[in-house]
Amino acid sequence: MSLMNLVKNAVFASALASCTVYGGLEKEVDKRQVFTPDDFSSSPFVSVTQVYSVPDAKTTLIHIRQMHVTSNSLENDIIKDYSEDRKREFKLSRLGEYSIINNVQRDIYFFLDNLRKNGVNEIWSEGFVDSFEFNASVEYNSILKELYKKGLFVKEIDSGKLDSCKFIPGADLLLRMIGYYNILPGEDFFLNEKAILSIKVGTGVYQNVFKDREDYIIRKIVDSDKPYGFFIFGGGHNFIDNVIDWNNNSNRKVSFIEVTPMSFPVNLSNKN
Repeated sequence: MSLMNLVKNAVFASALASCTVYGGLEKEVDKRQVFTPDDFSSSPFVSVTQVYSVPDAKTTLIHIRQMHVTSNSLENDIIKDYSEDRKREFKLSRLGEYSIINNVQRDIYFFLDNLRKNGVNEIWSEGFVDSFEFNASVEYNSILKELYKKGLFVKEIDSGKLDSCKFIPGADLLLRMIGYYNILPGEDFFLNEKAILSIKVGTGVYQNVFKDREDYIIRKIVDSDKPYGFFIFGGGHNFIDNVIDWNNNSNRKVSFIEVTPMSFPVNLSNKN
């Protein structure tokens, strides 16, 4: 069996085994029109870390903070000028970070899975751009394949026992693969490319690149004319200023809630 098929079969089996089951409750689903911080205050998976409320809001934005993987090509650009010893040190240090990413994405997975009982079945996602088709299974498996090529989680992937790495590619991809959520593109192609380029040329992700991408996702959710929008973006993004600017310049007011996965480390809050 090929690596890709092995991963796919293992992921589906383990994902389905760990899911909360709402079968037979379709008629009892609470199709919530408004979410407030109180709805998340008792969650074992996230904590509410920022709130900005306005009484006449047309939409409530819920930012789920994440940590995520970096593609091989981007990572190679970052370390291209490192010495061989420093490259090896960098790659070894990533293993611990991948474990943290797995835990953070696991929290996001179960938080979103639990929201299905309230009729939530779509998520706006960082890194997915307008006008491009994508296949969740292909995207998911390509990330695990990159880890495998780096010599990471080889035993787990070969055996199909993926608990230590199953969530690394992203909770949104996993939930899409098993048909529980639709992924909506949360990025503009050119703004996303601009952010990637700013890393590749060694200048870092400039604040104006952050702001443009943050403004874009706010506009996309508001333009959807839905009463709320859950979106996954990195923990380094702070949307409060964007929301205030939006409300000062639009008659379509928004409220904002930020939730942080319980496994999210405070000292890594700059991960985007």
